Amino acid sequence: MNYYNLGVLSGIIVGLIIVALVKIIIFKKDVGKKDEYDERQELLRNRGFKYAYFSTLIGLGVVFLFKGVFDFNITLSYSFMISTVMFLSLGIYVVYCIMHDAYFSLTSNRTKFGIMMTVLSLFNLASGIIAIVNGHADIHSESLAGIANLECGLVFLAAGLAMFIKNKMDKKEEEE
Repeated sequence: MNYYNLGVLSGIIVGLIIVALVKIIIFKKDVGKKDEYDERQELLRNRGFKYAYFSTLIGLGVVFLFKGVFDFNITLSYSFMISTVMFLSLGIYVVYCIMHDAYFSLTSNRTKFGIMMTVLSLFNLASGIIAIVNGHADIHSESLAGIANLECGLVFLAAGLAMFIKNKMDKKEEEE
């Protein structure tokens, strides 16, 4: 293992520790509470899983066709294309569930979750942008250093935007 890979591994560990600390600080009163979902939420969450699953199948099928079967001259790496499919399907699930009031349990605190989502989004986007600026992120290599942070940050950003839009829609609906 070279020093660069050791640095990436250390960065992942430090990132996980920061996420755990942010979660402990923000959700300190919520420790030990069990998430509870009603039947409607469970049905909608399952539908969200279904949409995410089929988007993964379609995305991986497209990757396989373009890179494996037809051998188009696509210079993007398999790692980049597969991680993009993964994060896209995760985004589909999260946004679908948020927009249908199925992402948050009956006992969860949306405001605290929104703060954590914003912090994680900013952290990942900054890390990805720094990797791009320093030349460590390359969509053509099999290494996902920086690229995965950027994709993860975009999913958190999409979730945050979905929460914002859903809150605006709910407020408008309450006014009517």
